Amino acid sequence: MAITTRPFRVDGELIDFPSLTLDAAINAGLDPVQRCVGLLAGLRDGKLVPRSSFFQLKNIRELRESGVPAWVIAHEDILVLRAGRTRSSSGNVKPAERGCDHAALPATRGLR
Repeated sequence: MAITTRPFRVDGELIDFPSLTLDAAINAGLDPVQRCVGLLAGLRDGKLVPRSSFFQLKNIRELRESGVPAWVIAHEDILVLRAGRTRSSSGNVKPAERGCDHAALPATRGLR
């Protein structure tokens, strides 16, 4: 499964929604495979050009005018997950019934 998510602001405070989403996925029994960055940009004459929405630009301008040092978010996090492990009645962890081969799972250190 792949989920795209990005941070957002509430009253000027940046909320790390990608990490909250990853925590929820892990708590739901999914295992993280990879965390990638997807740029919100296009190409013009061979150069990257930011693709910010009108509302992003408006909100950032208002925050800056009120003294909050804020920048437009220029990427989304792409969380790649797979079926996780389940706990048996004895409490031991076992592979999910879908046959997930966890031995083949790449290292996921530093995902958070």
